[in-house]
Order: sequence, then C-alpha cells, then structure tokens
Amino acid sequence: MKKKKKKNSSKIILIIILIGILVIAYQKGYLQVDTYATNTNTMEVEEDMNVILVNRTNKIPDDYTANLVEYKGYFVDSSIVNDLDNMFKDAKKVGVNLNINTAYRDKEEQQDIYDRRIKAYKNEGMTEKEAIEKTNSEVQKPSYSEHETGLAIDFSNPSNPEDNEPMWEWLNANSYKYGFILRYPKDKMDITKVSNEEWHYRYVGKDVAKEMKNTGECLEEYINRVL
Repeated sequence: MKKKKKKNSSKIILIIILIGILVIAYQKGYLQVDTYATNTNTMEVEEDMNVILVNRTNKIPDDYTANLVEYKGYFVDSSIVNDLDNMFKDAKKVGVNLNINTAYRDKEEQQDIYDRRIKAYKNEGMTEKEAIEKTNSEVQKPSYSEHETGLAIDFSNPSNPEDNEPMWEWLNANSYKYGFILRYPKDKMDITKVSNEEWHYRYVGKDVAKEMKNTGECLEEYINRVL
C-alpha cells in the first residue's frame, strides 16, 4: 500500500513539474498556442463583414464592431493586418514607400470632419444646401463612412507629395493581390456618388478583390451582382 502511494505521489510531482515547464515555455515564447478560428461559420461571417457596403445610403450595420489593432501608428481592423503588412513589405522591395495618412476614425471624429468641411464651403460663399451637397461628394456622414469600419485606409504622404503618384500607381496595379480595392475610381463616380479618390482603399479580402479587378466593378456593382 505504501509503495502504491509513493508511486502516485511521484506521478503527481512529475505532472506538476511538466505543467510548470510548459507554462515557462509559453511565457518565454518557446511554445505557441494556435488561437485562430476553425469554425467555418465564424470564418464566413468574418469574410461577409469585410465586404459590407457602406456608403451615403447604407450605414454601418448596428451589430458591426471593429476589432481594432495598431499598425504603424494607426488603428485598423485586425482582419486586414497580415495582408496590409505584406503589401507594405512587397511594395518596399520594388522601391515604393506606402504611407498611411488616415485609417480608422470613430463617429465623433467623422462628425467633426464633416461639419468642418461644410463650414469651410459656406465660408467660401456657398449656401447651406450647396455646402452640404459638395461635402457629401467628398466626406461621408457619421455612421456612413468606411473609415469607421477599420477596413478603409487613405494612402498619401503630405510630407513628401512627390511620393504619392508612384504609390497610387503601384496600389492601383497591385493592391487586389492583398485584398484591397480602389474604392472610388474616377470612372465610377456616377455609381459611388463620390469624387475620385486615388488614395482611398478598402479591404474586401483577396478573392473578392481579385474578382473585382478582373470585372472592373466598383463595390456597389459587385454587391448588386452577387446579391
């Protein structure tokens, strides 16, 4: 009986030591636990949220919540970080320096930008109606802006404007490979109702971005077709 108790005690001590080793290894970074979602339904929902239509007539869904993480000093949705980082690295390899000017904005910041733009146009002599119409073609109302989703990024470099053209050209030709689309092309203004913005890119996922690149559709056209 005593021998059996000693054996059990030895096993317990061994298990405790093993657990301690595993904990230390995890804390030191030698051991990693895969926390990626494996539920296909969850993954489908996440992909669907990446292609939600947000524009002047389609507000951000009430149940939408951006899972924000920091990237190069800006906040973006966590679902786009890996592809965004790969895009930055690959552009750098060919001598193109990508630069984020704007990414996530909360509702309050969007409201402030919207109000200031209207005020600026009114100061130029426009009527209230004219100022609002002009602003609506350039800045979306709060809850109707893609920037509030964490999926949209404005690429520009105010400090070095000469970098903008090569940056935009590269993005226009390559961003789809990383899941991004030029959101407001100049030949789609009649559909998007937004003036041409060479700097505004939106993440929709690689498969959707590639299909849109092949068809030449804007997001409104793509969603209208697939739905």
